[in-house]
Amino acid sequence: MTSLLQRPGIGTAFVAVALLAVGSFCSVVALSCMWWQGAVGATAFAGMASAQGGLGLWKFVGRSDVLGVSLPSASISLDSSVLCGGDFQVQIQEEVCSGIHTTRGFVNAAVCCSIVATLAALISVLALLNCGGALDPSLGARLLLPCSGLATAAAGLMIAAMIMGAVAGHGMGLGDFGTLSYAMGAGVYGAIFQIITVLLGAALAASARSSLSWKSLPHADAEAEPRV
Repeated sequence: MTSLLQRPGIGTAFVAVALLAVGSFCSVVALSCMWWQGAVGATAFAGMASAQGGLGLWKFVGRSDVLGVSLPSASISLDSSVLCGGDFQVQIQEEVCSGIHTTRGFVNAAVCCSIVATLAALISVLALLNCGGALDPSLGARLLLPCSGLATAAAGLMIAAMIMGAVAGHGMGLGDFGTLSYAMGAGVYGAIFQIITVLLGAALAASARSSLSWKSLPHADAEAEPRV
């Protein structure tokens, strides 16, 4: 196994698999965690209460404190009639909900591309290692370029999601109120790390493909031996 990983391109492909796997995990974080977090300080309620809230691509979670006592948190689905599932009363609500739905669509597509790219890279490495002789090593080399393309597409979709998320956040007026403090949620950081890791994985997959030649494949040495 060690000698195989030392062959040109195979070790690079192995690292690409690891990066793409991390990128897939980060894309799931972006899909499931909060993107926008805000808090209204106690000064807004005469020092008697404060409120915090987080909005993700699927739900809103709110928490509040009254006289130092924490009240139970409340969770509302984004698709409920209270938020984005009913008739829009004002245009700004329609714009914000449309932006969040578009962001969710882009992130969903990015998750799918990331996972498929990771699986393609994994199959490629297994084929290049010629595990059990069940897979053709040349198949592994051919899979690297589609894998790189899918990973690049996943990063592009996530970038589009972040742009739409920023537009939706601006539409909500986050940060425009003196008593409201705003911070990015874990979903945004997941999206950022997904973009970085899958782009690195895509670059390494393409580099591994360019480094591979027929002579570097595991079965090449055996076929190169003269037949008696």
